[in-house]
Amino acid sequence: MFFQFCDALEVKNGQIAGPGGWGLENAIQAWGGFWNSTYYQFVCDDLDAETCIGTYSTSQSFWTNTTVDNANRSWFWMVCNQLGFYQDGPPVGQPAIVSRIITPEYFERLCVNGFPQKFNSPPQPAVAQVNEEYQGWGVEVDRLFFANGQRDPWREATVSSDFIYKASTDTQPIYVGDGFHCSDMITESGVVDASIAKVQSAALWYMKTWLAGWTPKS
Repeated sequence: MFFQFCDALEVKNGQIAGPGGWGLENAIQAWGGFWNSTYYQFVCDDLDAETCIGTYSTSQSFWTNTTVDNANRSWFWMVCNQLGFYQDGPPVGQPAIVSRIITPEYFERLCVNGFPQKFNSPPQPAVAQVNEEYQGWGVEVDRLFFANGQRDPWREATVSSDFIYKASTDTQPIYVGDGFHCSDMITESGVVDASIAKVQSAALWYMKTWLAGWTPKS
């Protein structure tokens, strides 16, 4: 689906856009067309929009599905308690692909509605505690491979953030491809993008090297 999304935005009248794209107006129209013609059906099938993606009625399955394999619920539990990774729009003056109409308050409501037994008011995720425990950008652990994507919306939370400089070393190698979130985990991504293939190859090489140097305790 991601490649279909890219084609919708980057191909116009049979022509592939150059590095500068087709411009903002075309991107907005193309994204709207892709949502209406393809993505809505992919996400919702035959459901109406409110039933499928509405989040205001707490009787909807979005809230009531507490099965153990509900990955969204598990993720939001970590977001609400520990990470605070609210995917809201950026401040005015910063480049935006996420609407600024989407505010932190929207995600705080998700926490309260999703876990009413835990929260009766918007939580304050323990971000400082998590950063202290796991050392944040300053983490120093031997034989730790960092694989990131240049277009990953989470990149700024990684050691490949634009806000820090962390040197790549043999014990903590850092590789960044041109991909998006988890591109390096998808074999097909390396087939179509040489930069992702480089990250994948490096990861395999380091892991093989480190494993070869391991000796069990006697």
